[in-house]
Amino acid sequence: MSSARTVPAEADVLVVGGGLAGLAAAIAAAATGANTLLLERGSVLGGNATQAYVHSFCGLFEPPKEGRLIYANPGFTPWFAEGLRRYGGALAPEIHGRVGVMPIFPPRLAEFAQTIIARFSSLSVALNCRLTGLNLISPTSVSEPVLAEYSGLDGERTVRAKVVIDTSGDATAGHLAGAASEAPDRDELQHATLIFRVRGADQSALMGYSRLKLSAVIARGASRGELPADCDSVLVRPGEQPDEAYISLNLPKWSERRYAPLDEAFMQEYSRYAHGLAEALIDFLRTSLPEWSKLQLLAWPHSIGVRESRHLLGCYVMQETDILEAVKFSDAVARSSWPIELWRGHKGADFKYPNGVADIPLRALISQSHANLGMAGRCVSGSHEALGALRVLGTAMATGEAIGLTAALAADTNRSLTQVSATEVHSIRDRLMERFFRQP
Repeated sequence: MSSARTVPAEADVLVVGGGLAGLAAAIAAAATGANTLLLERGSVLGGNATQAYVHSFCGLFEPPKEGRLIYANPGFTPWFAEGLRRYGGALAPEIHGRVGVMPIFPPRLAEFAQTIIARFSSLSVALNCRLTGLNLISPTSVSEPVLAEYSGLDGERTVRAKVVIDTSGDATAGHLAGAASEAPDRDELQHATLIFRVRGADQSALMGYSRLKLSAVIARGASRGELPADCDSVLVRPGEQPDEAYISLNLPKWSERRYAPLDEAFMQEYSRYAHGLAEALIDFLRTSLPEWSKLQLLAWPHSIGVRESRHLLGCYVMQETDILEAVKFSDAVARSSWPIELWRGHKGADFKYPNGVADIPLRALISQSHANLGMAGRCVSGSHEALGALRVLGTAMATGEAIGLTAALAADTNRSLTQVSATEVHSIRDRLMERFFRQP
């Protein structure tokens, strides 16, 4: 399935991956007038937010002060978040301890994303497409076009572009092109989560402290053998309708095989294992708690929520100290406000809180090996620890916008990404904020 527009054979900017980072990159580039093509492997846009049902918009706000929340980044990100609220796809922001989050409804986000891309005539979207080849031809030259090959429902296609942005989450484009990349050791990779939708939920158990009590009941059931032991870490959140809920089942790495999120065969087996745990959990709630007797599965996610796999190496690699010490950079184009959140085990995350809001330099969004390859979202250049903060949805969207604007400027002037300055990026974003993305 593609957008209503004809998918072009040539583009100024090619964005690979339609998650929130890719969506922001593609719309930002198209808003400048650049001919932009967005390739997405799934059937809807939104990435983990829509296909893995990640239902909390994290990284949007600076640390709360006196009960107030301020957006960490200007431009497209707050504009999108506030538009999603007006569309009915998000609730009012909430303060959870030292952070602020915006609860969202993933199906609504997918709908809202589709309405947004329809506004930009220079943006084409191809869904259900798998990138199969990427030839950057000359890693140091921008005079030669990028050649990308992808397969979709219409068969094999080829597109030529001036600049590529990898927002695939797994550094798929960069890996195919032979760009410098890195993946943590499998034992170091963060744990994943299966989030699924149910109906027939007891609403009184979904509010406030009752949610924690429900999680404790489930944990006790697992410890007593009434549930599989791997069901011992569960969180529940209300859904869009009164009797709906999202259940987050935090997954162990599974003793049967070594955790390998880039291995499709493994992920298929891992998904079956996770679904089996979820079915046992639904049965436990239905039979053990009278108020949950009508509980039933409403929908599985398209994919498990993977937090970490492979990322690209940029001209600068962000480090843990950059986040924790809130380092400022002269070429800053986005800001990171989320703590370093590492799921080293499935029972909970370890948090390290920064001293303030950290800058993200443009150099961390540009490949160190290829002059016409940018990145955003989970693909950004950072250490394992730094990515614990940088990977969240709000920050992913901010980095996507920044590299999208950079790519459009580079394509328009036949420059490499490294030849575009942060000052230029800020200048064009300011103009677009007046025209499209006014702050809420």
